Amino acid sequence: MSTGTNNKVPGWLAQLGVREGEYFVDSKPRARRAMKSQAFSPAARIHICLGLHTMAFRQELAVKVEGGKSVPLTPQDICAETGIRREHFRRHMTELEGYGLADCKGSTKGRVEIYAWAVPRNVDVKKIVTARGDNFEWCPADLRPLLKHYRIRFSEDFVIARGDILELERLARVTMEAELSLRAYAKGLRAQAPPNKDERKGTGLRSRRRRLRP
Repeated sequence: MSTGTNNKVPGWLAQLGVREGEYFVDSKPRARRAMKSQAFSPAARIHICLGLHTMAFRQELAVKVEGGKSVPLTPQDICAETGIRREHFRRHMTELEGYGLADCKGSTKGRVEIYAWAVPRNVDVKKIVTARGDNFEWCPADLRPLLKHYRIRFSEDFVIARGDILELERLARVTMEAELSLRAYAKGLRAQAPPNKDERKGTGLRSRRRRLRP
């Protein structure tokens, strides 16, 4: 094993502002193992995968080699390499975007360009994904019991954005208010004095007469 060190930064990284001592060499087998490991969150696995397809090509745009040429990496490619479900890709990318680690530009129905920033961008708290799993640790205190009450569960790899949490809170409040109103109205009906015997008979006679009419 070589003990020598060389901290000279490659030119393309130096142009991005990476200084000596902020650059290192990694192995592709290690990254390939990690990006499929359940020990890492889906967003982390995508980030590792993007590292293979950006840093290895000395650029921030994620690409793959196809027909001897570099072409943009697609969400389908990333999901196939990481084992992450395609329908959750956008949510996981939003998490990386929120932390300033990556970006996804374009429509998933057309041309898509996916970037992994060598120098992280500013954190965007509006995009940060704060929830993972179905144990409700991410929930605000007043939302957790409501979700449990209505038996709402999420899959292990599910993540949720801050705006979605606010909408869940709003819907939960509306639902609970409607339920309380329903229970209060039903309670009021039950509290009313029951009809006397003559009223019950009269109601029955009127009902029978209506059924006997031609």
